[in-house]
Amino acid sequence: MGISLYPAKKIKRLLRQERYPEAFRICNRYFERDCYHTANIQYLSQCLFESTLQHFDGDVTPDYLNALLQALRYGAVPKVAFSDFFSAYETFLKKRFQELKDPGKVIMILGTGRNGSTSLAEALKKLPNSLVSHERPPLVYWQDAESQLDFHLRFSKLSRRYFRFVIDASHWWLPHINYLKKSIGQIYVIFLYRKHEDTLKSFIKIKGTGPGSINHWINHNGDYWAKNYWDKCYPNMFDFNNIGSCRSDFCMAIAKEYCVSKYLTMYNNEAQKHVEDENGISLTLETLFANKSKKKLFEFLDCKFEWCPWHLNMGGAQHSWTQTIFN
Repeated sequence: MGISLYPAKKIKRLLRQERYPEAFRICNRYFERDCYHTANIQYLSQCLFESTLQHFDGDVTPDYLNALLQALRYGAVPKVAFSDFFSAYETFLKKRFQELKDPGKVIMILGTGRNGSTSLAEALKKLPNSLVSHERPPLVYWQDAESQLDFHLRFSKLSRRYFRFVIDASHWWLPHINYLKKSIGQIYVIFLYRKHEDTLKSFIKIKGTGPGSINHWINHNGDYWAKNYWDKCYPNMFDFNNIGSCRSDFCMAIAKEYCVSKYLTMYNNEAQKHVEDENGISLTLETLFANKSKKKLFEFLDCKFEWCPWHLNMGGAQHSWTQTIFN
């Protein structure tokens, strides 16, 4: 499919009419259909970004910044985003906040996904003078993510001039901690762990089973499992060519469960190493809001704040997409 066939005009019209859910539904449909085509993803993201710029006409509000970031949610970062977003963001920060004497801490919350990271991020929003997000756009590929990482680096460097804590919870930070350190310096790490079997069951439930379900962890061709633009955000844990000739639902279910289980083991081991290397802390979902965990977190952050239990995104993934960064 060529770039010219994408419904850019319709998307722009919907954005002008403030019909954002409908515009993003169309984008989702086209991204899913051709999500591995880098040029097409770049083109659609640029259409979304430029349309948002025109709609708000340069009025730097929280809604404006949130909309610009949402236009980057699919992972493509057009060149205009580096200039226009950060110009607007710096203007926003200077008007609303006082620049700190010393830069704030950049904290990455690591976790496999389906591990309670949404709830943790929401609870941390009670931190004073903090900017906390969950899976802040643009999404980051497991490999070949330079433009995405450079955007996040610039975002973090600018944000830490005004916020004591700049925090994001995303599974995709794991392979990129060292890259981030080279540019930022000290990276603080919180690792949120959930029991292996519980996480495995949650992933299988949310990604579905049978033909058309999602398997991010294998380099499949899209004939059985559906292609998904989040596929590149996870590592390949098994070569699709080694599955063999058996393609029954039962065999494919076993293959998928194997991939997810292998991913969980690898991720948790690597995350724990980062905790040790970066003098971070580990928390467990089952005891996240217990007094012991609260004390551990307060000591790590060198800050006490209202620590209230949150239980978001249980059984679904809707909340991650509807969270806004600025308000």
